[in-house]
Amino acid sequence: MRRKLVVILMVLGILCIAVPVGFQQYKRWQAQDIIARSEKKARKDEHKNSENQVKATKASQNKDKHNSQNSNSDRKKDNGNENSAAQNIDPFVTQGVRRGIDDAFSRSITEVSGYLQIKKINVKLPFYLSASTRNLANGAGLIAGTDVPGQGKGHHSVVAGHRGYYGATMFLRVNQLTSGDQIFLRFRNHNYYYRVIEKKIIAPNNSTALQPIRDKELLTLFTCHPYPTNYQRLLIIAERI
Repeated sequence: MRRKLVVILMVLGILCIAVPVGFQQYKRWQAQDIIARSEKKARKDEHKNSENQVKATKASQNKDKHNSQNSNSDRKKDNGNENSAAQNIDPFVTQGVRRGIDDAFSRSITEVSGYLQIKKINVKLPFYLSASTRNLANGAGLIAGTDVPGQGKGHHSVVAGHRGYYGATMFLRVNQLTSGDQIFLRFRNHNYYYRVIEKKIIAPNNSTALQPIRDKELLTLFTCHPYPTNYQRLLIIAERI
């Protein structure tokens, strides 16, 4: 009887280790498979003009941002921060609010647009033009109301990712990035390189750090902090090089 109990405990111990590791490997394989399929499709569509889709995305984002600001125009600003706008573009808000944003903007934009890679922390994730719940379960997504990448100085692309998601590491270790580290974005058959210049920790209702800067082209990684309590937001701000 004692021997059987020992065997059972050993099996349970092995499962406790093997299941999370196995699922993590599955999520990593899934991300790479999504990227591979999107790259294959991108090569087929290489000669097609994507300008209309980018314009449509920008128009949808501007409309979403404009509606968010109008619906909250009677709220006061706190220390100069546009709290209502930040609450509405934060992809990690409560499910009820998130569902409304998905309906208004994100739900239809589920096609993979490229991939985000950070070699220092071994991250390579599908990149979507929407930070919808569905997209963030598989990769990183552009936050509504921020700029499509590659538009030059005076634009700011804010990319959200989970700080770990059901075994997948995703943005779990982005806090390890420091000034000078490189971020690579493959988007619409173009390569974009960014260098980390700053890290910030903000409240979820603070949108000041997400605003464009006139003489810089920025890409910011946006995730929950501190892990796993997630009551703040960690920003990794990078400038295009």
